[in-house]
Amino acid sequence: MPAFSICRLSIVLVIPVSCTVVAAMAAGQAQLGSGKSAPPGPGDDVPAQPTFVEREESPPAFKELTARLTKLLKADSLEAEVSLHGDELVVRYRTRKFMVHGQYKTGEFTEKALEEEGPRIRGFRLHAYFHTERPRGALVVPCDIQEPYWTTFANQYAIGTGKDSGYISVRLSYTHQTDSKLLERLKSCLAVDENRTPGRASNSGNR
Repeated sequence: MPAFSICRLSIVLVIPVSCTVVAAMAAGQAQLGSGKSAPPGPGDDVPAQPTFVEREESPPAFKELTARLTKLLKADSLEAEVSLHGDELVVRYRTRKFMVHGQYKTGEFTEKALEEEGPRIRGFRLHAYFHTERPRGALVVPCDIQEPYWTTFANQYAIGTGKDSGYISVRLSYTHQTDSKLLERLKSCLAVDENRTPGRASNSGNR
């Protein structure tokens, strides 16, 4: 019978690897060898933090209040946006734009809808203005205003002490899915200075 010989053929695959990949692999091995952890990546579980933006110099008492609110949001790991601009403060957490029909005192709604920012599910929007004197208006505060897509809590608070003291008018908008304990903590934070100065009428009304 004819003899058959079997030849073994070895195939070597050469895969090009860029210098960038090689350097990254080497850096990773070096970090593992040194016991140091790599910086967190996009998929890592990193606690959310609020962002703070100040566009214009603000009264000291207003800045102190903003710092307290930012600390509260950080403690709750909320990815909120805190924007301080002179005498105006806006805190946004899970908000979006809505098309809203305004309502007249007669109860009639406007024909044209206007764009308005408001809270989404589990969100809130806090809008505060600083005043050197307690503001006066037709609205009796504290009160809850029922709006088409959310509820707005309106109130006034005294803030600061001495020559830096003043008042803030507040609008806190939220939905029925927003954490009620979070809302109470926000109101308590706003009311910290309310009774510090003798003679100030308490108007915190945390409900």
